Amino acid sequence: MIGYGENRGIVPLSCEEIFNRIENAPNKELAYEVTVSMIEIYKEKVFDLLSVKRNHLTLREYPDRGFQAENVMKKPC
Repeated sequence: MIGYGENRGIVPLSCEEIFNRIENAPNKELAYEVTVSMIEIYKEKVFDLLSVKRNHLTLREYPDRGFQAENVMKKPC
């Protein structure tokens, strides 16, 4: 997931790609807001990794947005 050096994982590679696309966007007038949430699914329970309390969350499926964890913490990057 994380990795270092040549063996960087999905998290650093994804972050690099997101910020490269923003930097190279053709319309420099647009403003971007990037937030992050991190969840763990373990033994069919979903946990918010950014929350101090680490309460388990409920997953909901929305027809227009797909699956989302309810009340998950979002932090700006």
